[in-house]
Amino acid sequence: MERAASPPARVLDVAAAQGNFTLALAERGYRVTWNDLRADLAEYVRMKYERGEVEFVAGNILDLVPSDPWDVVVGCEVIEHVAHPDRFLEQLAALVEGTSS
Repeated sequence: MERAASPPARVLDVAAAQGNFTLALAERGYRVTWNDLRADLAEYVRMKYERGEVEFVAGNILDLVPSDPWDVVVGCEVIEHVAHPDRFLEQLAALVEGTSS
């Protein structure tokens, strides 16, 4: 991660589920946005949360329209579960570039 951006860079963790990357990055000083389709997982991640800056934004990543672009977008082990990987990758790029559609 530090090769891509140093803390306190803004990081979007897509399909973050139980928040393992979200929380680890937040503890290292990144400003992290947790995202997952399953909004109910946010409460579980909040229970594990100890320190750092984390924002919770549940919902479909394809519908996300940020006010500002992220410095880095992380999406681990998710593309194989996406119906339209081309659209998914275009959206991730747009979220970094600030041109989300």
